[in-house]
Amino acid sequence: MINKSSEHIEESWELVKFLSSEEGQKIGALEGARAPTIESLYEDEDVTEANELFAIQSSRKRSIMPWHGR
Repeated sequence: MINKSSEHIEESWELVKFLSSEEGQKIGALEGARAPTIESLYEDEDVTEANELFAIQSSRKRSIMPWHGR
């Protein structure tokens, strides 16, 4: 979110675009141990070697409420 009163709206938008890009998320995963939101990065060898938890795949999503699976 960018504050509309910011003196650097264009620069802020460029930062947001970079941080949400594949390159930015890969750097975040490698340097900051932040889990990427781009699924393909979980198959990237650099990312999975940097943090073994990023290589773990769950078998299926589970619902919290018992009636959701019906």
